Amino acid sequence: MTEPILARVSLHDRKRYALIKQHGLCRGLGPAIFFNDEDYGIARRLCEGCQVRGMCLDLALTYHEKGMWAGTSERDRARLRRQRRRLALSA
Repeated sequence: MTEPILARVSLHDRKRYALIKQHGLCRGLGPAIFFNDEDYGIARRLCEGCQVRGMCLDLALTYHEKGMWAGTSERDRARLRRQRRRLALSA
């Protein structure tokens, strides 16, 4: 996450980002596997068993993060946001 984005993140969500960095299976890994548009397979498999995956996905959806987050690509998350909007409108 970049500093300008971090400045707009609530204190609660900053703590959630810190938890992801501490407990995520991705901790200590470089960003290359999370920004490889041609092969997200490694990142998807890594995220499958991660204990903070739900929190990670929620933050990625909220802040429109780039790259692979919680085993989802930007395209996956755009689809999830559209589905959420449709559900909210039909409720």
